[in-house]
Amino acid sequence: MPYFVFGDAPVWRYGAFIDLFADGHITPRDKQQVTMAPSFDFLRKAVAGITGELNDAFSSFSPQEAANAKKLEQILDEGNNFARSFPLNEANETKFEIWLGPFVRRVRSMSTGDFMILPGGWSQPEESKEPSNQCVYVLEKQEDTFSFAICNTGPGSEYHFSAPSPTRIQKKLGVIFDDIPAAKVTDSSFWFLLYRVMCWPHETNTAQLVYERLVPYLNTKPLAANMIEKKRDSGEEILEWRQVPMAGDTSRVRCLMEAVHIVCRRMGLTRSKAHHVTLLLRWSLIKAVLNDLSAVSAINGSELQLIRIAAQSVCAMAGKLATMSPCLTANHLQSMKKLVEEVQQKSVTLKQPQSRIFHSDFQLEQGGKVKFSGFPLFDRFAFLDVESLAGGAKKPPIFRPIELSLVPDTVRTYNEVANALRHAEHLCVLMSYQTEHIRNTYAIRVALVQHLFTRVIPLPLPLDHPLKEQDMWMQPMRYETQVDILRSICRLTQHFAASALSVRVTRLFDATRCLTMACMATVADAVMRVKASDIPSLFSLHLNGTLDGPVNPFGFDINFDFAMQSEVMRFVNPEFVTCRTQILDYFSSLRRLIRDDHVIFSWEKSMDMGNLNLLFENMCWELGFPIENLPLYVTGDQPEILDLYPEFSYYRDIVFMFKFFLTPSADALPDLKAWMPVEARLRWEYKGPEKGFSAYAFSRKMKCGAAYN
Repeated sequence: MPYFVFGDAPVWRYGAFIDLFADGHITPRDKQQVTMAPSFDFLRKAVAGITGELNDAFSSFSPQEAANAKKLEQILDEGNNFARSFPLNEANETKFEIWLGPFVRRVRSMSTGDFMILPGGWSQPEESKEPSNQCVYVLEKQEDTFSFAICNTGPGSEYHFSAPSPTRIQKKLGVIFDDIPAAKVTDSSFWFLLYRVMCWPHETNTAQLVYERLVPYLNTKPLAANMIEKKRDSGEEILEWRQVPMAGDTSRVRCLMEAVHIVCRRMGLTRSKAHHVTLLLRWSLIKAVLNDLSAVSAINGSELQLIRIAAQSVCAMAGKLATMSPCLTANHLQSMKKLVEEVQQKSVTLKQPQSRIFHSDFQLEQGGKVKFSGFPLFDRFAFLDVESLAGGAKKPPIFRPIELSLVPDTVRTYNEVANALRHAEHLCVLMSYQTEHIRNTYAIRVALVQHLFTRVIPLPLPLDHPLKEQDMWMQPMRYETQVDILRSICRLTQHFAASALSVRVTRLFDATRCLTMACMATVADAVMRVKASDIPSLFSLHLNGTLDGPVNPFGFDINFDFAMQSEVMRFVNPEFVTCRTQILDYFSSLRRLIRDDHVIFSWEKSMDMGNLNLLFENMCWELGFPIENLPLYVTGDQPEILDLYPEFSYYRDIVFMFKFFLTPSADALPDLKAWMPVEARLRWEYKGPEKGFSAYAFSRKMKCGAAYN
């Protein structure tokens, strides 16, 4: 009675067969199969076909090498059992514990020379934008240590070595971690952490977690150090350059093939003999095709083409290995040629006949029902989901030009400063909402704001400088200009913060962004202290201490954070060092005039009201406002003062964001992601005398000087 070798369907209908032989001939697919167990079972049966039917397959191997190669069936069967019983994405503690116990016991029972091929990967929630992935782990027991390898053909393969080729990018699909102490591998806590990311979907389950944290823990070496591969005694590297699968390798069979190759090489097989094993696996699959052709009554055109491609690829691989490997004998080549000819003849006879005539009208069966018949070659069409394409066409994107030259090289008047700030803000807005059409917009925005405040807009001179009267910031200024400049600086602070937190941080960049924020806070402080020539701001007069009567100036201090931290910052441009000196000179001269009980905005020490009480008491006394609940004037919950003097809210947010970027702990900063400027806008709350103020931005509570606290 006819039967199918691999189960309930012909072998060519398995996803693993299609990924293995027709990768370059099918449409790329993103959706992976639910579990890797079918692929484990698929390769196990292919290995069984080698050892069961191709009796002289290992004729050129030594007895020990042949015995090692035949162990692959047992290794894959064990991996299949673990993959089939694993509670993937189930988030079930009981099932995970039941699976983990026998698994750890099996790891502890491994003898020297034993191998395990295991399912691996990580899971994301369905609504997450980050992809989930399944990969393959290879575990080897040596005398006193273990080796661990990751094989990956999907997301996360960017961590593997890659190189260009004439056709497409090549990668080393595996990474091997050697010299792992046995105590770490036999510890169940490591396997719990490694497989937890597959059982419990979460947004933190990423390739970065697996490649940069979990697996490097095993031998306490960074990923880059483990990628420098040790060569075998023969001088050959184990890992080879492979073409990246074009169709996505949804079954991960190519990932498993790489794991099999690593096991063969680590067993002691030479490169040519490992390639011979790979060829035998494909040969075994073609024999299964011949058997299954006897169990079907007909095949369609797509299946015929797939079988032809599979046969041709095996012939091509055999011809290539015959010139470089002594393992492939003339008898092997003759048997393979005969097998391929039989497959082609058998498949052609089973091809379904199709009418070449298109029917002009419907054919009615008895009873008046319509009889449908297929059009020729329609089975060759790709199966695509077109429901998402329904509806009207999308409007083509409109590119808004970015004229960076609108920002001048120098400014000499307040009007030029205001225009430069407005142009920079407008350019940042255009780039914020055109990230799909303009590359590197975050870096460009950071560079634009940095250039504007470190080279274009001059920093103020110290208050006691002999040439202070010639300072640009001593010119007369109208109140609306003062508010407009502060508003623009506050908006650019949000753009700069969002862009700076969307770019990877280096020591050089950290120094640059802190200095840029310091320049923005310095310019904002200088603008706030200008007495408007028309109607001066009451807040500005109180801040500067220029009101009639026994009043003293207020201000914030930078000696606690910026002065100390900037001593060890790495500035690459001389102009940055000059800017730092000007900032320190300005605030040092200001600090000599400000009493300790008039220092405000000490966010890095405490989030309480502090000396703002005195400032707002004075303003309330001047305006006749009630002095109860003064902190609510600061947050704007009592809007009387901020409605009259919005410049305070701009000044408050600029200073807070400046001190926030001086936080010495990277863990206190928001996660690295593509932030929008609106997410950098501060929202203030007052939690009472004990907890003080809370500032929220970037979807979190913001803290200044978290390391000090």
